[in-house]
Amino acid sequence: MVWQDILNGLQGILDFFANIGRQVINLLPASPFHIIDNNVIDVKWLQWFNWFFPVGEIVAELQLWVSAIVVFYIYQLILRWVKAIQ
Repeated sequence: MVWQDILNGLQGILDFFANIGRQVINLLPASPFHIIDNNVIDVKWLQWFNWFFPVGEIVAELQLWVSAIVVFYIYQLILRWVKAIQ
């Protein structure tokens, strides 16, 4: 009986925060990217632009670089935490 009351109270708290989250999300504007569809990819000049300026490869390398930097800083933070470095 007591556990059921505790669970009901926790469920009420979760529902409260879920409602707040929904209200916050409803305040956000609509996505500006909904107007982009698959027809944009078929543009001939976009293929030529991508040949001269390989966007996919640049994004992949930037992702790898940022991941390496994040791993370095996390590793450095852990070493400072255990007092291995200053």
